Amino acid sequence: SHTHIISDEIGLDSASYSDQLSDRLEQSPSHFLGSYVEQLWRHYIETSSRYQLLAHNLQIHGDGKTLGEFDFIVCDNITGKIIHQEIAAKFYLGLPAPDHKSCLWFGPNNIDRLDLKAAHLKNKQLRLSDLEHAKAELERRHITKVTTQCILRGRLFLPWNQQLRKQCQDLDKLTQHSQKDVWMTLSELRDYAATKPENAQFWLLEKQQWLSLMTRKGSSLRYDEILAKLEQVVGNERRGVMLKTQRKLGTGLLNDETALFIVPDDWQKYRYDSLTIPSEKPLHP
Repeated sequence: SHTHIISDEIGLDSASYSDQLSDRLEQSPSHFLGSYVEQLWRHYIETSSRYQLLAHNLQIHGDGKTLGEFDFIVCDNITGKIIHQEIAAKFYLGLPAPDHKSCLWFGPNNIDRLDLKAAHLKNKQLRLSDLEHAKAELERRHITKVTTQCILRGRLFLPWNQQLRKQCQDLDKLTQHSQKDVWMTLSELRDYAATKPENAQFWLLEKQQWLSLMTRKGSSLRYDEILAKLEQVVGNERRGVMLKTQRKLGTGLLNDETALFIVPDDWQKYRYDSLTIPSEKPLHP
């Protein structure tokens, strides 16, 4: 959906940024980024003058099992439409397909892929209202007609390796107009850092910072400090991490803000190996 452009209704300095939101985020039982984004989206809907929240995380049961769940059901006060919204926050790293016919977008830490996620959203999650048990539940809420929206937020990363980058750019037909950041292996980071000026700053981002890249003043690290942390997390624990880097100007301002995703050196091999694993449903990050 391209209809949700956050306006001045939502902002850190606006009245809508409230203690209620902070409390809700602190009380959230899940540490997953998707749950965090859901809470932010719920706050957006509840404080927006355009939308009315009708249901959130509405589960549909039938035949003794859970058939699915509506992320959000909202009423658009301008159009009068009832909308089933599915929201997802995803991060994908690009690689050319082995057959060189397309660019594939892989999740950093599992076999999740953008094409699988999109198919699952389109063919299952956004069709939940077609099920008879779902129709019955909606009718109990006096809802007879529902339209659907997918709100997909996140980042896409192209390889730092110039040969792989060019292949991805030549093959990418579906996301070619989207802004891209950069991914690299731990070994490549050492080469990359050699191209940065001495006053470059690095931040190791928590997952809740992955979307906005917002960081606290004074929380940056030197390259040697970042490298020591990454040797443990990426090298030993084999977890992909996101960094932010900036170069400081002489005036004290910052520019050249870049998001970097760092993965183990054999990440590419394991992503290609995952193509041999049958999977119709992407795994959760």
